[in-house]
Amino acid sequence: MDSPDISVVIPAYQSEQFIEACIRSVLQHDCVKQVVVADDASTDDTAAIIQRLAEEDQRVEYTTHADGKNKGAGPTRNLAIGVCRYAWIAFLDADDLWLPERFDQTFSVLHAYPDADGVYECLGIQFDTEEAEQQWMERHGYTLTTLQERVEPESLIFSMAPLGNKGWFSGDALLVKRTMLEVCGGYSDLRLSQDTELFMKLAVKGRLYPGNINTPVALRRVHGNNRITTSPERFYAHRLILWKQFSDWCLQEKLHGKLLQKVWLMRTHDILVYVRWVPGNLARFIFTWRSLRPMLHPRWLKTFF
Repeated sequence: MDSPDISVVIPAYQSEQFIEACIRSVLQHDCVKQVVVADDASTDDTAAIIQRLAEEDQRVEYTTHADGKNKGAGPTRNLAIGVCRYAWIAFLDADDLWLPERFDQTFSVLHAYPDADGVYECLGIQFDTEEAEQQWMERHGYTLTTLQERVEPESLIFSMAPLGNKGWFSGDALLVKRTMLEVCGGYSDLRLSQDTELFMKLAVKGRLYPGNINTPVALRRVHGNNRITTSPERFYAHRLILWKQFSDWCLQEKLHGKLLQKVWLMRTHDILVYVRWVPGNLARFIFTWRSLRPMLHPRWLKTFF
């Protein structure tokens, strides 16, 4: 099928080392008609590099927050989405790369499934140093971010992490309709897991199909400046915020039954994991009660059925 015209969203912050290679990896694709690079108040040469590339190629557009403040990845992506003109949107982080085969299977999936709202594919890794590779493998132990098997769109939310155990996809390897981003409200202002929250909403509201989930179509660059969360306490603290926001969204959207049951169980599990970091037995009891009490209210529980 003919390829659709695509807008690309790139959030950038302190990315002078990587942003040019990132943008050029996008511009190699003729289907890309617009590249919106949103600068999140960088103080290095990120803005100057983007603006130079915009002068070279009219598809590149520079934008930044009107108040000049740093707002995080979620709001910065939303800023760029608001500038996008085309019906399909793809994403890439400023230190990552698209491969020449980025869309080799994507458009055939859209042709095969006219009801598709998006296509997710496989993300690989480029290690910039041996030290970076060693640290990554010690912390994570994997090199592909992908779904481990093909699943139907209606099963995706229960198959992918964090609700499922069949893997997950990255925004670097996602193509989605702009209208679906609008339906789901875009990215939240969570400092961590804002992409996970949005992808869960997309999996619930839209029909996302797998493309190439076996070999990478994009590369995550692992280097010395990567933001890597090493503290389990911090991870679970942010995960509880994620569950709270996603639970509220499910209730707002009147999503009942199996989905709410699974979210309730996962949220309860993570509360009981996080409580170990609360100092003192009395404080642990109070934290657990306050966290679980809203979830035990009959008005909440009846949404299971």
